[in-house]
Amino acid sequence: MHIIRIASLALVGLLVALPASAQVKFGALTAGMDGTLGVGYGASYAPDQPTGTGLGLTGFGNLQGNYYDPRFLTYAVSGAYNRSESNTQGAGGSLTNGSNIGAGVGLFTGSHFPASISWGKTFGTSGTYGLPGGVQGFVTDGDSTQFSAGWSAMLPNLPTLAASYNQISSTTSIFGTSQEDHSTSRNLNLQSNYRLDGWPMSAHLAEVFLTTQTPSFLSAGEANVGDEHATNLNFSTNHKLPLYGGVGLSYSYDSYSGGSGGTRDSGSGNSFSVNASFVPTRRFTTQFQFQYNGNLQSQVENQLIGAGSVAPRVNLGSNSHTLSFSNSDSFLILSNLGASCNFSRVQQEVYGTTIAEDTWSAVVNYHFQRALWGSVLLYAGANDLAENGANQGASLSAGANFSRLIKAWQFGGGFSYQQSVQTIVALVTTSNYSYNASVGRPLTRRLVWNADFHGFHSGFNQVAGLSNKTEGVGTNLLYRGFALAANYSESVGTSLITQNGLVAVPVGIPTPVLGANQYLQTSGKSYSVSASGTLRQLVLTTAYTNVNEATSSPSANYNNSSTVMFANASYPWRKMGFVAGYTHLTQGVGVSGGGPASFSSYYIGIQRWFKPF
Repeated sequence: MHIIRIASLALVGLLVALPASAQVKFGALTAGMDGTLGVGYGASYAPDQPTGTGLGLTGFGNLQGNYYDPRFLTYAVSGAYNRSESNTQGAGGSLTNGSNIGAGVGLFTGSHFPASISWGKTFGTSGTYGLPGGVQGFVTDGDSTQFSAGWSAMLPNLPTLAASYNQISSTTSIFGTSQEDHSTSRNLNLQSNYRLDGWPMSAHLAEVFLTTQTPSFLSAGEANVGDEHATNLNFSTNHKLPLYGGVGLSYSYDSYSGGSGGTRDSGSGNSFSVNASFVPTRRFTTQFQFQYNGNLQSQVENQLIGAGSVAPRVNLGSNSHTLSFSNSDSFLILSNLGASCNFSRVQQEVYGTTIAEDTWSAVVNYHFQRALWGSVLLYAGANDLAENGANQGASLSAGANFSRLIKAWQFGGGFSYQQSVQTIVALVTTSNYSYNASVGRPLTRRLVWNADFHGFHSGFNQVAGLSNKTEGVGTNLLYRGFALAANYSESVGTSLITQNGLVAVPVGIPTPVLGANQYLQTSGKSYSVSASGTLRQLVLTTAYTNVNEATSSPSANYNNSSTVMFANASYPWRKMGFVAGYTHLTQGVGVSGGGPASFSSYYIGIQRWFKPF
């Protein structure tokens, strides 16, 4: 201990004496460097494990500059070592001694052919495995590697070309378990733009390669391993038309291949669309759209890959396609009264069945602002659906938004309801409603209070039990440099399994078309309390978060929980800084066995900013 004390005092003396210098040149090379260097004492402990304590170095540095000329070559290198004082609050820090390093080079930035290359790697970085509906995710720890490169050609009076490649590999473990999430993604993008005789044109090619292994608690105790490859080629152009109108045309080609669990799937399709709009008068606008998609199944699978799904397997039949036409008209009757009417026809083949649907709708909206009522927007409408010539009945849509200042009180709220909204599959419609309310007021000249409440409910009309519900409430107090906040949220419904956690199923995709290994029924609740403040130069932050979540599938049900408490403090003094932090985590996930895992750590240290050149 005596030797450690002497070493610490020697390093503190060195930190105080570090000089600051200006940027330097080495021949044609210009360089500048800055960062922080520190020393600290930390300890970590967990039940049934030896307590770890020690005195160690921490640091963060940046090296940047250029060679010959900034328009010729620029470079930057950065790194952090042993940053254990950034105790986690979810994705914001590290429960362990997190480190990272990265480097990048920019070439020919002042020419018609700029290029760039970058590389980075992280070690022991804390994050979260996501949960839907605003519920706080589970704490994770992992490593990642990233590489990217880009190049552009921008010659005058010729089509532009931009190419980029990005690759990310990561291994993440859910804290307190042996379960891991592995993912590798490679993305290639080509973009070209050109203007010919008043037609601005754009073409884009995207290639996506994904390999993913999700944690086993999401799939009946066995890891779900999958790979997929998606290609999208898109071309679009537009032009002005008479009557203040315009027309847009687009073509897209999609292909998909992938598999998991020994089963593979592939497909491809083409789509084409034409959009036209006209504004004959100031009070009337009309729009027309025609769209054809030669493979509806491929379109859905590419959307799921974009959301992070693991090797989605969608079966809409061997020849799924869709053809649609729609018209939308809007009228400004009075300055605060408007109306719109819409018609659409969809002809679709799914599951080997040909369907033709006609939909009519009309909406009236009214906005007024009065001293007594504040600002109010009201709208209401009706829809009518006919399928294969047979009327399926009428449905409603309605909503309202309200904002009002009453003395020092600011009130707000809103409500929206939509019934029988068509999804990407004509056979399936969905209904939803949402609501929100807020209130706030200054309690004193410097003390302000706010609170809000919000919710969203949705479900599929044809499939009972597949619904989603999200609600949340929050409040905060603000006083000069201090803040106190509390939040509660809950979510129940269907979640898509992805490489980044559980997320809501993309809008417009009905759950019944998903494969059994792609989604789970989930329910989760979380609440948190946080406080922060600045007293002179002392910055204090603390928070407590509790999460309880359950997942269910046809083969297994799991209850999961996580509790995180942390506190941080920092105090700058000239070029010095004093930091301290404490974290306590208790987490039980899936099939870990033996009950929740517990971990605690604390850190105290001193650091100094430096700029040697």
